[in-house]
Amino acid sequence: MKKSLLLILLVLTPYVVISQTATDSLTCFTPTQLRLIAQDIERGEQLKQILRLKDKQVVNLETQILMRDSVIISERDIKSLTESAHRDQLKKRTLQSLLVGWSTGGLAILLVLL
Repeated sequence: MKKSLLLILLVLTPYVVISQTATDSLTCFTPTQLRLIAQDIERGEQLKQILRLKDKQVVNLETQILMRDSVIISERDIKSLTESAHRDQLKKRTLQSLLVGWSTGGLAILLVLL
C-alpha cells in the first residue's frame, strides 16, 4: 500500500520538462564507432607531433645548406684572392725581368756605342 501511494504521488507530482525544438541534432554512436573515433583522434595527435618534428628537420636542413653555401662562397673568395695575388706576383716578376733585360740590353748598347 505504501508503495502504491508513493507511486501515485510520483505520478501526480508536476515536473518541469524542457523541450528542445532547435535544429541541433544528437548523434549516437556504437561502442565500435566510438573506439574508431578515439583511434582517429589519437592518430591525429601522433601525426601532429610527426609534422612538428618534420618541420624542425626542414629548418635544420635549411640551416645546414646555408652553412655549406657560406663555406663554399668563402672558399671561392679565398681561391679568387689567391689567384689574384698570384697574378700580381707574376706581373711584378714580368716587369722586373723586363726592366732587368732592358737595363742589361741598354748597358750592352751603351758599351757598344762607347
